[in-house]
Amino acid sequence: EGQKNSIALSSGTGISGETLNFYTNKTGNKYEMYDPERNIEIRNYRGEAINVYFSEAITSEDNTWIYPAANEAMVNIGKVYDYFNTKFDIKSVDDKDSKITVVVNDYEVPNNASFIDNIGNVIVLGMGDGITNKNFANGLDILGHEFMHGYIKNTDKNIFDDQGFAIGEVDEAFCDVMGNIIENYYLEKSEIKSVTHNENLTFVNE
Repeated sequence: EGQKNSIALSSGTGISGETLNFYTNKTGNKYEMYDPERNIEIRNYRGEAINVYFSEAITSEDNTWIYPAANEAMVNIGKVYDYFNTKFDIKSVDDKDSKITVVVNDYEVPNNASFIDNIGNVIVLGMGDGITNKNFANGLDILGHEFMHGYIKNTDKNIFDDQGFAIGEVDEAFCDVMGNIIENYYLEKSEIKSVTHNENLTFVNE
């Protein structure tokens, strides 16, 4: 008989030392950094970013979460997902509720973030060099930017050339705009809610 899965309310310290709340998945007596309601998982970078084995699952035996960047990423990608879902009725980067994997603490390319679609829908976040950039998991606009890359790659064929490559400037502009819209929107919000309890997202100044 299989072990029962359940959504758990979890908390952990963020990059700046604040306490963050997010949802994880509990299977038996083990917790995993996976939000089953949003189909989002956070993994920790381990090795070259060339296949699915470049990261490891983040789990806990007692609902204690020790990676600040992972905690930060879970909160931020959840906010991005909620914005697209409740504002535009878009589920995941392909609008088919496919899993999104966010890999944190990339130390080989520390000063960048990227969306990779040939191994699933994967967002990789650099850990920063501590000088030019902080850990990229701290950037809500960055998560929004990379999510938008995924959505464009999965759904919008109008900005691709004859060879199937996105027209770089247009692609980046769309992603920059959406990342900033989402970040600015959440400056007006403070409480994390379940997807089913999010109100219709509107700006004070639309």
